[in-house]
Amino acid sequence: MTGGVLLLARNAIVQQSARDRQEIVAEVANDLRAWHARGGDAALATEITSRLDTLRGENLVLLLTAADGRVIAGNLAAWPPVVARTTNWQTIDLFRTGADRAERLGISATTLPGGSHLLTGHVIESDVRYAQVSQRVLIAAFLFTVPLALIVAAAMTRAINRRVAGIADTASAVAEGDLARRVPLDGSGDSFDRLGDGVNAMLARIQTLVEELRIVTGSLAHDLRGPIFRLTATLEEARNATDDPVATAAMERVSVEAAALQTMLATAMQIAQAEAGIGRDRFGDVDVAAMLGDIGELYGPAAEDRGITLVVTPFEGHFRLHRELVSQAIGNVIDNAMRHAAGATRITVSAILSEAALTISVADNGVGIAVADRATALRRFGRLDPSRHAPGAGLGLSLVEAVAHLHDGNLALGDNAPGLRVEMTLRTQG
Repeated sequence: MTGGVLLLARNAIVQQSARDRQEIVAEVANDLRAWHARGGDAALATEITSRLDTLRGENLVLLLTAADGRVIAGNLAAWPPVVARTTNWQTIDLFRTGADRAERLGISATTLPGGSHLLTGHVIESDVRYAQVSQRVLIAAFLFTVPLALIVAAAMTRAINRRVAGIADTASAVAEGDLARRVPLDGSGDSFDRLGDGVNAMLARIQTLVEELRIVTGSLAHDLRGPIFRLTATLEEARNATDDPVATAAMERVSVEAAALQTMLATAMQIAQAEAGIGRDRFGDVDVAAMLGDIGELYGPAAEDRGITLVVTPFEGHFRLHRELVSQAIGNVIDNAMRHAAGATRITVSAILSEAALTISVADNGVGIAVADRATALRRFGRLDPSRHAPGAGLGLSLVEAVAHLHDGNLALGDNAPGLRVEMTLRTQG
């Protein structure tokens, strides 16, 4: 921007100087035409000679020639061949009388009454030199300032990127579960330091809330475990103490509901903890094939009792994950398929590792879930109409999705044609 202003200023000065020279030449020409009007060629020749003698060494150029081209007076040896007899303004290199080199002149010419010709001009050599020098200075300034500006800009960009990278690294570390991480400050008190202070205060508050969540969830699980256990024990004692079949059946139903409540509470706490990032410290390098094999052995007999074949496709590879949570998530999907996939005769568990992401799929050949109903199936406590009569709280897929998010991944429901395909993608590795 500064270079543009300097260029405009330089051009304005050059143009104004040229206009000043033209005005001077025009005034001299008008004055000399007045002399010619009063006394003809003789009076004009006398005035030209007088001015040149008086202004010797000045930059004035004057020439009066007769109609036939003969020089009457002036400081040019002859009328320049390239100059028309009448012209308003023209720049040309000419030798003045007695000069040893050509000079840049700005001239105008006119034909006088009687046929004689008058040329008036001014040496503009200094203006030309100024224009040339100023142009070279501007070019030199650009050649110096542009690299300097680029160096300064690169240094500032690098400093800004370094400060922003510190904030970004902190955000990434916190997202991965390192709640003690803070934005580094340099003590300068600049905008980045103030931003870092604000972010660090926010992170400290988040760390406090998460710690409180850990305490509350742990305390809640511990405190409710006792009452539910005592409730179950009391029901068992009451059931053993009565022979009334109606009362016994009612207490059986209450026991089932108590067990379901305990399971629901445990699952809800697991979801809350996974969404808060709790559990990343228990990530480890896991043999995925062995994990899937254990799941197959655990759920295979139950599936066989329901007339369903559970197939675990071969897989080789390790991945960094939370083994217990991922195993429970896969088990939830298999259990859902066994209980809710009407008409299913086969459930297939497979895994694919690509681009640092592990995708675990559980597919069945049952009736599947309509596209319009899949969002409901993923919603917490969401249950589709056909499954409302079945046991459960609608938290199975919510837990699977929370576990996927804990691993920086996602959960997707797709069409297995026929049936449903549930794909859990995990992206935390290394």
